[in-house]
Amino acid sequence: MASIILLPLSSQTGIAKDIPYAESGDPLQRLDLYCPAKKQFPTIVYLHEGSLKGGDKSEPPYSKIAEAFQSHGVGFALVNYRLFPANPWPAPIQDASRAFKWVKTHIQSMGGDPSQVYVMGHSSGAQLAGLLSTDVSYLKANNLGLRDIAGTILMGTLMSDPLQIGGRSKESQEKMWAKYLKPDWPSADAFVQAWPMAHINKDIPRMLILIAEAETTNPPILSQAIEYEKACEALGVSIHHEVLPNRTHMTAMQKLCEAGDPNTRLILDFLRIR
Repeated sequence: MASIILLPLSSQTGIAKDIPYAESGDPLQRLDLYCPAKKQFPTIVYLHEGSLKGGDKSEPPYSKIAEAFQSHGVGFALVNYRLFPANPWPAPIQDASRAFKWVKTHIQSMGGDPSQVYVMGHSSGAQLAGLLSTDVSYLKANNLGLRDIAGTILMGTLMSDPLQIGGRSKESQEKMWAKYLKPDWPSADAFVQAWPMAHINKDIPRMLILIAEAETTNPPILSQAIEYEKACEALGVSIHHEVLPNRTHMTAMQKLCEAGDPNTRLILDFLRIR
């Protein structure tokens, strides 16, 4: 990691694009970084949606969302990561960890506060953000721990296995894996363990879970969020969920770039930005 050359931020925009966060040279292992002019700013590491099979940081409205947070004094890292089917699990979560490590290591040189690096995701990106914040093994691989995450913002994701494979017989699990998950997932158990609910522990960082009004029941995003919140709070972990009025799965994310968006304000309050 030390040999990676840091691309300079534009002095006019505070933006650097296509920064490699791994040494492989893979074009998917890159991020765009947006930094505000103020010093000691917090930073969000953002993971896009796309069912772990698609999506890209260059797609609209990601740059506009990053610029909106930048205007509020928040650094914003838009992360690309390796995708199915060319890169089976656990490649996406490994890249999420590598990207977080890169930002944590380098943000101070950009004027940011390395103790205030957050992770955020939408849909499948939120699955990655949630798992990174609960299963310490991925951060440990990069010599970090859960306490290195200042906080986590999740938008529009389930918290546990939507196929409910875990409660089935071994034979049934194998059939489900072969029918729905192979070859992206190496096993049924790998899929079961890829959700935050499988890793409840006392070191989970504080968390804000945002759920669009239109996605509360099908799938059961709201009920799973409440279950997760209760399980974490029993261990003293601060978890808070909000239902976003008049929002769908996609508009909850898309409207974050609009001036005066109330849900952007929820995130800024979570970051303690006034």
